[in-house]
Amino acid sequence: MSTLRGALGNGALMFGSQLLTWSATLVLTAALGRYLGVAGFGHLYLAISLAAIFGVLVGFGLDDQLVRAVARDPGTAGRYLSSAIILKLALGVAAYVALLATVRILGYDESVEGIIALYGLTLMSNGLSGSLTATYQGLQRLGNVAVGTVIEKVLTAGVALLVLARGGGVIEIATVIVVGSMIGALWKALALARVAPVPWTIHAGTVTALLRGSPPFILYAIFGAIYYRMDIVLLSKMTDATVVGWYGAAYRLFDTMVFLPSIVAATVMFPILARLSESSRVQLKRAIAEASKIMLIAGVPIAAGLFVLAHPIVLFIYGGGDFAGAADALRWLAPGLLVLYMNSILGVALVSLNLERRLAIVAVIAAAFNVSANILLIPRFQHVGAAAVTSLTEVLVFSYLALSLPRDLIPWPVLGVAARAAIAATVMVVVLELAGSSSVIVLVGLGALTYAVCGLLVGLVSPNDIAVIRDALSKRANPQPDRMVTAE
Repeated sequence: MSTLRGALGNGALMFGSQLLTWSATLVLTAALGRYLGVAGFGHLYLAISLAAIFGVLVGFGLDDQLVRAVARDPGTAGRYLSSAIILKLALGVAAYVALLATVRILGYDESVEGIIALYGLTLMSNGLSGSLTATYQGLQRLGNVAVGTVIEKVLTAGVALLVLARGGGVIEIATVIVVGSMIGALWKALALARVAPVPWTIHAGTVTALLRGSPPFILYAIFGAIYYRMDIVLLSKMTDATVVGWYGAAYRLFDTMVFLPSIVAATVMFPILARLSESSRVQLKRAIAEASKIMLIAGVPIAAGLFVLAHPIVLFIYGGGDFAGAADALRWLAPGLLVLYMNSILGVALVSLNLERRLAIVAVIAAAFNVSANILLIPRFQHVGAAAVTSLTEVLVFSYLALSLPRDLIPWPVLGVAARAAIAATVMVVVLELAGSSSVIVLVGLGALTYAVCGLLVGLVSPNDIAVIRDALSKRANPQPDRMVTAE
């Protein structure tokens, strides 16, 4: 079985579930904008961003090690998962205390502090859920992750919509999200015990190994969170609630579109690359190339579409003119989204090769650049400046990662794919500019059709790729028992 066929076969269910969760998240995002207003949305997104920053202290680089270890030797799942959870219980308490102390030092008013304190309870549930997901990834039992994510996201969205309809505010929504996160983690734990039981054993040597292996991962996570999330914190201190709301609205859409690298790179390809790194250099290079091609084929039209349709998308999602300022930020975030897609593949490739120290170095460089540039640009350009800095930071990260990847693993053929995708996307943009329609649904459909037709004409997807996709999807229609993915 080729690497692409294996990845598609394991990823098909994840994409199906993601369609449900993405739709639920998008509907909830639209409702939050309409019911909470710009300021309320900004306060909620500030809490989300701060929780993400302190969440890296809970993660502590444990989950990446867990995936890599279990993918290489499934027999280690029990002791690695048990050790990771024990560590996260202690780290979760410490991270929450640090979050509360930081919020107090930053001097937010009492209502905002309460929102952040409540939302911060997700630090523990998300941390435990991350280790359970990592175990599923290593074992290649991705269906359970898909179901758990659907349960969490769809249930959260449904309850939150009811709460909003009954007049609930930011505090009530934060409560719903916290409870949904706990339910998602609980379901993954119960499902793992039922379908893929692993022995719960505390192994001192494994705990020590995890702690020794954590420094590069935790450095990357901390500084990565700084360059990915610090802009919203700086905006909250250097501008007003309306600007924070605009940026939060744009960045929420940016976050939503990160589902693709989350599935392709982190969930599907990481365990495959981890195994191939120890067995076949040729197959490893091919896997990196195939994953990069998927990112380009999907990422180029998404980024181009967000750029050209930023204003109608914002108005369609959030309604009214209060959020119109978010469109400019979304337009500047769009190029960074494409680069982030490529960075996700390069990042997991380096980790699979045990070169995570290089990720730690680039995270430090990116964080220093991001914070400095934001301090310079936010006073003058506000949310637009922060968005531009985000995209520039992703370009900086890409440059470093590309230079860090071993020369023999660089997938040079994907340059041709990038060129053909750019041609198809250019035609798509021209058609959208000439369409003159005010309906986002019509424009998105027209853009997707144009890109697909042009892509076929320029040979973006080869006949062999189409055959592989058809074969993989047909196998999902007649599923076999869960097993480890192999590559020729």
